[in-house]
Amino acid sequence: VSLIEIMANCDTASETQRKCQAKLLEAILLLISDSLTGEKRHHCSPPLQKALVYIHAHFKENPPLAQIAGVLYLNERYFCTAFGRHVGMSYKAYLRHIKLGYAARLMSSTDLTVTEVAAESGYSSLSHFNREFKAFFGLSPLNMRKKNQEQPDCKSASD
Repeated sequence: VSLIEIMANCDTASETQRKCQAKLLEAILLLISDSLTGEKRHHCSPPLQKALVYIHAHFKENPPLAQIAGVLYLNERYFCTAFGRHVGMSYKAYLRHIKLGYAARLMSSTDLTVTEVAAESGYSSLSHFNREFKAFFGLSPLNMRKKNQEQPDCKSASD
């Protein structure tokens, strides 16, 4: 079942369903963004595809590995091994990658404070967010924002 089919079947009458649609739409947008930025897409089994969709829809909630495996009715160890083989990184590393990629997009496209970006990206500790962000990108969130603001717009010289 594709994300579009799932969204089409959601009843928008309830708040829970609206939240479900918002999360699924966000997951779709993240997947599109990943494909536009050239990230490799791995062909994987339907359970792992379901896991990836679930992770993209719930990354802000920091779902533990056991929860993802439980959603798929799989043993944690089996899921962990299969996930790493098909995605090329551990579940924890993948979750961090998704969260920090989202945070970087927020830093470059919004005026949210670093604290707000950290919370919106699923981090409850600002210091932990700053450490992980800097380790991942080599820049602090504010330095990344500054660097992005200093880059010239992609306008032609005649504008």
